[in-house]
Amino acid sequence: MIQDIAGMLVGQDFGAWSRADIERIAGAVGWSVQDDEYNLVIETGGPVRARSTKIGYGQDDFGFGEQVDLQVTETCAAGDLAAVHAATLTAVVSVLGPRPWSADPTRGRSGGFRGSGSSAARGPPR
Repeated sequence: MIQDIAGMLVGQDFGAWSRADIERIAGAVGWSVQDDEYNLVIETGGPVRARSTKIGYGQDDFGFGEQVDLQVTETCAAGDLAAVHAATLTAVVSVLGPRPWSADPTRGRSGGFRGSGSSAARGPPR
């Protein structure tokens, strides 16, 4: 399930976003990569679906490697969504650590996201 591999994926060094980098990362969780015209289709052997979009014409001007993303999805029952979402976020946070901003409701509707016009975007209070 997605929560079982999410932490491992976010902890990877995607290098230059080459096909070899995507194959290395997919291989780390036992997945195989198949070529498609516009994507690398990643065979997961389970309910998780994954693919990586190949660079398009002109995208190399924006700093992309051979691939531009890695999309990982899983369909689950509506009643399981909250638990799967929470478990996936927990797996990611266990690798990346807690978020560096405050979700303090006194900071406005944005919860302190940078660039949102909150005090967190302007720096610490003086």
